Amino acid sequence: LAIVLNAIFMFCWYHNSLSHILVALNRLFVIVFNRFSVFTRNRTIALCFIQYLVALSLAITSQFILPCCEVILNGFNLFISPKFQPNIDNYSNEFVDLPLNSTSSIVSMVSYTIV
Repeated sequence: LAIVLNAIFMFCWYHNSLSHILVALNRLFVIVFNRFSVFTRNRTIALCFIQYLVALSLAITSQFILPCCEVILNGFNLFISPKFQPNIDNYSNEFVDLPLNSTSSIVSMVSYTIV
């Protein structure tokens, strides 16, 4: 049960990070470039569906495929921490978490600075 809850938490984390990117780009296109046609209703629904699939694939990759570690949610202290395996690099952080978190932060920062 714990591993499933951890995977759900990671899905939510990745989904939220991807949402930050979409919302920041939406604000940039609508407010600065006055391009309402970019985020039409149908495109937004499609982007949200793709976002769910990407978040799900990242969560599965991070929790079950990459050999390094699984993320553990400590409900008592309300923090997350990776459970490392000895002598294995943290591929989950290198190839999933760091690129996504960096991209989310940079896109949001640049978009909202321009806005």
